Amino acid sequence: MMEAERLDDVLVPRTPVRRAAAVPSVLGPDPIGEWLAQEGPGLPVGELIAGLSERLLAAGVPIDRATLHLRLLDPQFRGVSIEWRPDQPVEEIRRAHGVELTEAYLRSPFMLVAEHGVGVRRRLTGPNAQIGDFPILADLHEEGFTDYAMMPLAFHDGTPNALSLATRNPGGFSEGDLRRVSSLLPMVTLAVEVISQRGQVRTLLKTYLGDDAGERVLAGTIKRGDVERMNAAIWFSDLRGFTAMSERVAPEVLIATLNDHFEVMNRAITAHGGQVMKLIGDGVLAVFPTPVREGACPFAGCAALDAARDAVRGMAELNARRRALGQEPLAFGLGLHAGEVLYGNIGAPERLDFTVIGQAVNEASRLEVLARDLGRTVAISSTIARIVEHMGRRLEPLGTFHLRGLATEEEVYTLPEDCEDCGVDVPAEAAAVR
Repeated sequence: MMEAERLDDVLVPRTPVRRAAAVPSVLGPDPIGEWLAQEGPGLPVGELIAGLSERLLAAGVPIDRATLHLRLLDPQFRGVSIEWRPDQPVEEIRRAHGVELTEAYLRSPFMLVAEHGVGVRRRLTGPNAQIGDFPILADLHEEGFTDYAMMPLAFHDGTPNALSLATRNPGGFSEGDLRRVSSLLPMVTLAVEVISQRGQVRTLLKTYLGDDAGERVLAGTIKRGDVERMNAAIWFSDLRGFTAMSERVAPEVLIATLNDHFEVMNRAITAHGGQVMKLIGDGVLAVFPTPVREGACPFAGCAALDAARDAVRGMAELNARRRALGQEPLAFGLGLHAGEVLYGNIGAPERLDFTVIGQAVNEASRLEVLARDLGRTVAISSTIARIVEHMGRRLEPLGTFHLRGLATEEEVYTLPEDCEDCGVDVPAEAAAVR
């Protein structure tokens, strides 16, 4: 992670920051410090940096650019840089894992601050100018900046972060300007740490539990037995031939294969409002609550069918890439059913699981097994089929079968291979995947 200009990673679209109508001039003996302590921890980090910079500017510190560099605990990103400039939207750029191994990072002032905990000060104009140390300095010099400073912000656990400031003021920063900023760094660090930890908790809960379950846990649904009844479509899928594959390929290759498969499944499920509840070995358990999106089918089974078609198409595309690399194609099975489930915290007092249980879940898993036995990719219950038929969505009947654990036989359906009237065409290659 380093200055925004030097890395071409993930650019988050510019978003406007809510600004105060007027910056108060008197809030106590240290109005900026008081603001940081009282309001800072409750703000989004972009608003915190914007508010701090605007208040320092109003107090006479000639800031024309401020950038906060944060390390993240995130499965996708190593860090983030948040840049403020006067009268411009705050810009946020996320840094991918591995950025710390790049030449751009190694030649950045943040590397020096992060690795050694020291600040960096460079004059960019005049007889004492130093613009050759780091590429960012030459860039800022070309933009008309005259002075640059980066100060460490170390969290209590030692995580290194930094705040950088730059000015176009002809005289640069005065020593008083930098002392003013330095005096606020402990409170800036504390506010940023609170905001960062809150964001990381939310990110990790959503990553390991899912969006809805993560938000429920964060909101306080944490007691064992906290469950609710919910009508939903249930998805149970499984990667075919995984056990045999695990005996033939190296563990690293096996994990990469699983990751590719899960990525296809997750993309298809979440794109249609589904929630992945569990990754079970090579299997996926997901639910589709009643859709609330504008214009969506009122029956959750419609969303599950749309996701199933996307999964078939996604696996066909994945297999095309695998064949091009000389790798064997993958096949998967999927059971879809709809009904009432219990959704919430289940488990031991010291080890809870936020999941769904119920007969409808069991039937979805039995349908997945039946799909395998029939040589099909997707097996769909009559509960879904009857309702979508009334909505003009055609499914292909497979026959009537006895599902293990059920007292009665079940009419079972699958996606029609042409899918002309079911929303998304299934590519011809999908037939081979089955």
